[in-house]
Amino acid sequence: MPVARAGLLAHHQGPPQIKKEFILPLIFTKRLCDVFDDELNCIAQEVGSRAKLVSWT
Repeated sequence: MPVARAGLLAHHQGPPQIKKEFILPLIFTKRLCDVFDDELNCIAQEVGSRAKLVSWT
């Protein structure tokens, strides 16, 4: 059995609870980063550029 296929089998055999405990925080963190980035972009538009925003703080 190829190593990649063995890895896939091992990955899919884990209990669903462990997957949920691992995946949900990753999804939350990704969403949090996306919202923060969107807010920075909105403020940067008001200031003129993101570089000016960073040098201003």
